Parts: sequence; C-alpha cells; structure tokens
Amino acid sequence: MTDTPRLWMRHEMRPTERRAPIVPADTRFLIENGIAVIVEDSPQRVFPISDYAAAGCRIAEPGSWVGAPDDAYIIGLKKLPIGSRRLGTGPATSAPHSPCCTAAAGSARRCSCSRRSRWMRS
Repeated sequence: MTDTPRLWMRHEMRPTERRAPIVPADTRFLIENGIAVIVEDSPQRVFPISDYAAAGCRIAEPGSWVGAPDDAYIIGLKKLPIGSRRLGTGPATSAPHSPCCTAAAGSARRCSCSRRSRWMRS
C-alpha cells in the first residue's frame, strides 16, 4: 500500500459506452495534486488513450482493475459485473458514477438517494 491516493478508471464493457467518468484535463489536475491515476485502455471511449497518457496517467490493459492494489479506488460508469468486487465488499473500493447523485436534470425523480444528496440541496 502507498500513501498516495490511487484512482483506477476501468474500461466499460458495453461496446456502445463512449462516456468517461474522468476527462483527460481533470486527470492532469488530479496528478498535479498528488493523486495517482491509472486508466484502462478502452477503444470505444470518446477520449483517446493518448490524451490520458499525455496528462501523466499510467495506462493499463482493459479489465486489469480486478488485480488493482487494495488501496485503489475503482472508477466506472456502469455497475460492476456480477461476481466482481463490489463497493465495500472487496479489498479495493469501487465508485461507480451515478446520475442520481448529481444535479442532472430529472435525476431527482430517478433515484431516492438524490433527496439526501448534498448536490441536490438548494
């Protein structure tokens, strides 16, 4: 384990998923502020892997998050596949993106957790 926080952005398995939970410009900011960022290559992602490499990210093979160090935070858009490590149950912690915990239009209707979310408070 290391004292440096690590974010591991995983490849999304759905072939039509082009979104990314962290954009290259934000990874540069995170790295400059002492957070290690590992990005799995993902051919369908809207941002080319070279943009992440240029920002200073370490590049990993798709699906390699399953062997991530115990202190890594796994970042993704979709739920983890059945049988994989889940939030709070495996050695690494997963942090899936959730539109119900953002200020996205209509998100309050989709998820009851948004009523408790600090982002949704006026």
